Amino acid sequence: ITWRALHTLPVLALAPRSLWPWAFFLVESLSTVYICCSSLALIRRSDHSDLATARERSLKSRPIKPAVAVLIPTVNEVREVLGPTLRAAAAIDYPSLEVIVLDDDKGPKAQSTGNPKERVHAWLPALCQECGVRYLRRTSSVDAKVGNLNFGISNTQADVILVLDADFRAEANILWRTVGLLDDRVALVQTPQHYYSSDPIQDNLGGETAWTEEQRHFFDVVLPARDAWGNALCVGTGFVVRRDALGPDGFVTGCLSEDVYSGYELLSRGYEIRYLNECLSHGAAADTLPEYIRQRVRWCQGIVQALWLPHGPLRAAGLRLLDRLFYIEMPLYWVSEFGFLACVLIAPLLYLWAGLTVFTCSLDDALSYVLPRLVAVSMVSYWMSKGRVMPVITEIKKLVGVVYILGAIFSLVVEPHGKPFVPTLKNEPCDRIRVHMDILLPFLI
Repeated sequence: ITWRALHTLPVLALAPRSLWPWAFFLVESLSTVYICCSSLALIRRSDHSDLATARERSLKSRPIKPAVAVLIPTVNEVREVLGPTLRAAAAIDYPSLEVIVLDDDKGPKAQSTGNPKERVHAWLPALCQECGVRYLRRTSSVDAKVGNLNFGISNTQADVILVLDADFRAEANILWRTVGLLDDRVALVQTPQHYYSSDPIQDNLGGETAWTEEQRHFFDVVLPARDAWGNALCVGTGFVVRRDALGPDGFVTGCLSEDVYSGYELLSRGYEIRYLNECLSHGAAADTLPEYIRQRVRWCQGIVQALWLPHGPLRAAGLRLLDRLFYIEMPLYWVSEFGFLACVLIAPLLYLWAGLTVFTCSLDDALSYVLPRLVAVSMVSYWMSKGRVMPVITEIKKLVGVVYILGAIFSLVVEPHGKPFVPTLKNEPCDRIRVHMDILLPFLI
């Protein structure tokens, strides 16, 4: 960075040949700041498996165990997805258990029967009865998923809430492993998300066995590190939370990332979040490229949106400075990494069309400064992530959504309280990525 600042930049002036190199340098520096912050965070790891085992034995020996309600919110999932989820939830090994399906389908919508008045979930009450679980359907769609969860909480007296997405199949021992970790200080225990299907990029490039799916880095490396610093996150599914810690209104509303937002609200009130890195549930990865992109756009918007919310991680009272710094790292990832990738993609076009260079240096300097940095960042990222962050493959995953993610960030900056940005994408015919060497090779160069 010192070399870049002192030896590769032109004199700052109001001209494209000066402003473009300086803009590229600032985005590059922001990306470097993120790399350093994330690497520093990863120097610590936590492992609560032994504690979970001890607490499990203690919980089983107690004559009275906390009552648990398993909440499964659903909107328009098909029977093939919901059926295994409900059967797995009903088979959870725990004495005081109630499984509740929260149907947010507001129909009418046409089904394969051709009846336009038939709701998508007209078959769901019968499926719930067959599986031995409780069925609830609210009359409004206020606050989307978090509103649906709060509706479920208001209809149960359970001491502990387990939240499962409609496509997540719980292991039978999920409650024995997690409920015992809850105590006066620990309000929420999060478990990782594992997937029984490959994501679209793995599927298209034949990488199901060649590399791990994208979220393994976050759940296997990042969250254990954040937990070690006392800043674990709630990530929306596969977690248990104490009902009394949530308060009478349940989860906080007003943010697209209601899970992270609610977790930070608990931290601001002095509670702790624990991360138990054990595979206790399996879900379905996004099965089409448009859904893959929409999912990441939604995550990005929620994380960035929370920056200026009144009870957000930067404005809420009661949070440590470390909590706020760890939160800033998340929007910094979306802005810096995808912003830098966009600059890298734009740079060759500006050079070809307008002759604008990013910077000028000799071949010796390129071999001495540029190449070692690229190699070092790739090697360190691969090492610290235990092979979850792979050179080239990780960049391809970012590349497919870069335009939409930057569009989402821009829409929030222009209109912070406006409607969320939703990419207009069709599932057909672009439900598979077509990556050819004639496209990939120039990008790598």
